[in-house]
Amino acid sequence: MALPVPQASRPVSGLEKAWLVADRLAPPFANQFVLEGQGQLDPELVQVAANRVAVQMPGVCLRHRGWLGGMRWESSGTPPVVRVDDGQGWDGRSPDGASFLTRPMDPHRGPVCEIVVLKGSADGVDRVVIRTHHAALDGRGAGLFAADLFAVLRGEEPLGAKAGPFTDVDLARMAEVSARADPVPDRGSPTGAPTSAAFETTWARRRVAGRFRGLLPRAIVGLWSASRAYTTDPLRVGVPVDLRRYHPKLRSTANLTGIMHVDLAGVDGLGQAHARVRARLTHGLEGHAAAAHVLGMDGLRGLPLWFMGWAGRRAAAESLRTNLFRTSVTLSNLGRQDLSRYQGGGFEARRAFWIPPGQPGLPLFLALSGDAEGLELVGSMPVGLADGGRLEGLLDGMASALVSETGRVMQ
Repeated sequence: MALPVPQASRPVSGLEKAWLVADRLAPPFANQFVLEGQGQLDPELVQVAANRVAVQMPGVCLRHRGWLGGMRWESSGTPPVVRVDDGQGWDGRSPDGASFLTRPMDPHRGPVCEIVVLKGSADGVDRVVIRTHHAALDGRGAGLFAADLFAVLRGEEPLGAKAGPFTDVDLARMAEVSARADPVPDRGSPTGAPTSAAFETTWARRRVAGRFRGLLPRAIVGLWSASRAYTTDPLRVGVPVDLRRYHPKLRSTANLTGIMHVDLAGVDGLGQAHARVRARLTHGLEGHAAAAHVLGMDGLRGLPLWFMGWAGRRAAAESLRTNLFRTSVTLSNLGRQDLSRYQGGGFEARRAFWIPPGQPGLPLFLALSGDAEGLELVGSMPVGLADGGRLEGLLDGMASALVSETGRVMQ
């Protein structure tokens, strides 16, 4: 079936409304795609490229309009903003010296997408950051925009969007599954009990050299193993699943991701855990589970954002008080990055990683991405769960579990 190129308007789904609420609790609820390499980009040329891509990819120009069940995303026609920030105090390993990463993104007034060109660095590495609001674009969508942006900077034609009218709910219905409610808050944090109820979040990054097959089950089991240094509580891991599999012709920036949940409790050994998780992920059931989750969340479409924000704030505060969460970890595997896609305009990417958005009601949002030489682990966490070196220790333990098979940790 042929798809129209632009998708300038679509309904805001229930899951996307949940991400809009998340932005109200701890802004910005943004995916931040960091490219490290060599070569300074000309901001004016980047803006020209962004303007050109936006014409064929209106999903990067969205603003939400309307209310209740009639809320929609509408393209404003205003392209992503290019900003220049001072990168001399940032080494790409922590939030220190990177205040530009905390700049709010307003999904009502815009922008939902911006490109940050950093001038200078703490370690001689040139960096570009592509920031996208997670309610409007998922990680796959942000990567498509980044690829088109650099294609134009190389003098090539952008591929643009082939999105049609499809939303996450439309794709979920193709799976022919029944709606499933969100889990109840009955799981602990992978770093033990909170020391404060602060909504502020932080993040940390680790890199592991080497190549990994069957990464997702190994990463989940490595996380489980590392968490045992801090807690004996059972965990629930949410795994984002790209629903574009139900319509492979789509090339869409939209948020088309559902969540599959994996419960880990009472495991006798890591080998047994790996086998169980791998079986769950390789029997073709992850798409069905994620689709059921999207359909279950769609009931939120009719609720007002102010009420969802009030309820979300109360729930997050209660979770931080009791150490009981709906999900212990969201673990997003963004796959191996082809760094040749992010070259142009005088810049050559040599590393790429994703900083996932932190949330007070979610103990850990962990993003995995790789390249030909290694794997990036980046985790965002509420400060009351990360303090005392717990977040860094958890990532170190997870990296060590992966290194026990291959590779080595690189700070």
